[in-house]
Amino acid sequence: MSSPTPSLPLSRLLDLTADAVLAVKGGKSLTDVLARCPADARPGVQALSFHVMRWLGSAGEARALMAPKTPPPNVDSLLITALALLWPTDAPPYTDHTLVDQAVTAARQRTPAAAGFVNAVLRRFVREREAIVTAARHAPVGAWNHPPWWIERIRHDWPAQWQALLEADNLHPPMTLRVNARRGSGAAYVQRLAAQGRAASLIDDAALGGQAVVLDAPCPVPQLPGFAEGEVSVQDAAAQRAARLLLGGGLAPGARVLDACAAP
Repeated sequence: MSSPTPSLPLSRLLDLTADAVLAVKGGKSLTDVLARCPADARPGVQALSFHVMRWLGSAGEARALMAPKTPPPNVDSLLITALALLWPTDAPPYTDHTLVDQAVTAARQRTPAAAGFVNAVLRRFVREREAIVTAARHAPVGAWNHPPWWIERIRHDWPAQWQALLEADNLHPPMTLRVNARRGSGAAYVQRLAAQGRAASLIDDAALGGQAVVLDAPCPVPQLPGFAEGEVSVQDAAAQRAARLLLGGGLAPGARVLDACAAP
């Protein structure tokens, strides 16, 4: 995740993200929570929330190792948010110093009495990160970042592939496009992107009909040439396989198809 460029202080975004984490842990939909977030904070909170949700299990296990007695929900959600953002990744969203400083500032605003505790836990994690991460990964939730019931279900249904499936499920997906076959070919669209200075490649898979394009780096959809005109849409490669798999040998002439999950 690239760090958001907020107009608000990072401490405020962490505070709102901790509220979102607390709501989700209480059974709320993250989509609904983000919809109620202040408009000026929503992009930053969404970016942080998505990152935190990916590492929620690991962060929770790490907090339990360092503070076995569960702190109050407001404090716990902020700690888990900060620990998820401090979790080792190839591209950390913030430096350790910045994240710890701003999380402590957020703690002073949320629950002033807990600011010292938050500071101590986060600084310990930074000092002992390798050992704590290794210990947290001994627990299934800490290792796979999925609910225990789902880990067990995958393990039961796919005994030979369950670990690979859970690992793949945690990967950040690429931005994949489906080129409208009535408007052009995938290869031609790759060239249009290249002319814009945007690197992309055609997915070499006959099942995708030469219309699936993957971007080297995601971008806002308005920057895609022809997007507003319906020349291209965003659709994961797996989803692009669905129609061909369902059609099998093809449709009879004059057949009518109802796409029950079509977007508006």
